This record gives sequence, structure tokens and C-alpha cells, in this order.
Amino acid sequence: GAALVFLLVLLFGKQLLMLVGGIGFEVAHIFLIWLASAGSVEIAVAAFEPILFSLRRARTVIAARAGAIILQIGALALLLPVLGAEGASISVLIGALFFGLFIVAGLARAAHSRQQASHEG
Repeated sequence: GAALVFLLVLLFGKQLLMLVGGIGFEVAHIFLIWLASAGSVEIAVAAFEPILFSLRRARTVIAARAGAIILQIGALALLLPVLGAEGASISVLIGALFFGLFIVAGLARAAHSRQQASHEG
């Protein structure tokens, strides 16, 4: 699903922007690519959040989101003055990537804890 969305943005994003917004909007294509990349990561990771909730690891999800937001804001502060709007869109991807990384790490930790508990019991 996520890869298909990203592929569609790569193939047809510029044309869609021009169709909807007019010729002047084609310059936003690069922003769309960064944001679609972030969206693809979020789609890929979305299935893992309910798993963590079902394992009673809501704090892990909240901490992952908070950490990713903090890193995204830091990236925004660094990139916006240098790259402008493109820097802002890159910071969204950075936030999504870190959220995915934190969620996967949380899943690995939860799996390890469950495995240890089953060996002890």
C-alpha cells in the first residue's frame, strides 16, 4: 500500500498538482515527494501501533510519537532557515522515520520481554 502511494506520487504527482492548482503549482512537486515519503512510512508503521496497544504498551507509542515530534521540530529548526519549505517537508519525513524506528524498537523490546517471561514461567 505505502509503496504504491509513493509510486503514484512519483509518476503522477506533478501532473496532478498542475491539474488542481495550475501551472505555478508544479514547483511544489518536490515538497509532495518528501511528504509522500513521510506518509508512506506512516502507513507502513500504522499496523504496529495497535499491536503495542494490545500488549499494554501505550506508553511506548506515546513516547515514540513524542520523541519523533521533538526530533522533527529540531530538524525543522535546522532545515527551514537553509532550505525553506523544502526543509520543512524534509523534517516531516525525518519525524516519520524516527517514529517508525522508535515503534519497531518498542515492538522488539516487547517481544523480548514476552520471550523472557515465557522462559521464566
